[in-house]
Amino acid sequence: NRLVDAAGNRCREALKKRRAAAADATLRSVFEGAIRRLPVLEATIEATGPLTVGKPVGFKIRLKNVSDDGLVVVRSLDGSDVRMRYPYFTAEFRGPNGKLIPTGGIGRCGNCNPLTSADFKVLKPGEEFDPLGEGSFRPYQLQGWQTARAGKYEVELTVDYSATDSTLWNGPVERTLESKDDVLRLLSKVPKVKLKAKAELIVTE
Repeated sequence: NRLVDAAGNRCREALKKRRAAAADATLRSVFEGAIRRLPVLEATIEATGPLTVGKPVGFKIRLKNVSDDGLVVVRSLDGSDVRMRYPYFTAEFRGPNGKLIPTGGIGRCGNCNPLTSADFKVLKPGEEFDPLGEGSFRPYQLQGWQTARAGKYEVELTVDYSATDSTLWNGPVERTLESKDDVLRLLSKVPKVKLKAKAELIVTE
């Protein structure tokens, strides 16, 4: 039978039941492989402020563990929003015409803080985390975003954890990792995935 990969707990639970009921080891292996291909982490973004012309819009970001096991995530770090180091946390906006809206750039030096164990968060199954909370660096694209025209807009958040090379998480300047063993142990448990989340913004006068 052909298995169709799909997100969601219902699909996961259905596959687990079919795996448990399968008498053939090969078939059980097929179901196990399908379970492993299901998403383990989900990102969401939503507006929190008034969607009014000329007024800054706030955004709420959440990462949720949708797997059956505990996993580790990393908050947004200095340099994450300009792809200086992993994880990448970036955002894009599209206007009523569907075209990308330039968000400009941000001036900054070539340094960034070293990766530490405080930058990680262990998530239990079903647990959520705010990667832009205390101690994090909010993507500049989301800071004070506003528009001068009413209409339907879209924001798309990208969270990229896909780098397997630990040096890419520590910034462009070579430095010694603080508590290296702990950091590398936590980093090995971060799912190497790239997530996208979208939200529609209806801006009024």
